[in-house]
Amino acid sequence: MRLWWSYKSVPELSAFPENERKQVWAAANWQAYERWQSWASLIAVPLCVWGGSEFDSLLGYQNIWSIVGAGFGGLIHGCVVFWVARSCLINTIKHGNKE
Repeated sequence: MRLWWSYKSVPELSAFPENERKQVWAAANWQAYERWQSWASLIAVPLCVWGGSEFDSLLGYQNIWSIVGAGFGGLIHGCVVFWVARSCLINTIKHGNKE
């Protein structure tokens, strides 16, 4: 699985200048939140926090694993939104950056 650390390294955007690349990525990112996968991935954040808090109570820590769980849930959500936004890029580029 290939990892892209930012929208600058996404192959679909490589032909665009910097300012247009930002506009196209913003439009695709907006379209990503119109799909159910992005909203469903938001469920991962509180679930991971809850799992972390349960782990905290088992080990006797004070919110350490809850914070780790929040970060992990945010990572899951960010990866899903990035994946969905990439799938929206072709449509965004094809229709001239119009939402």
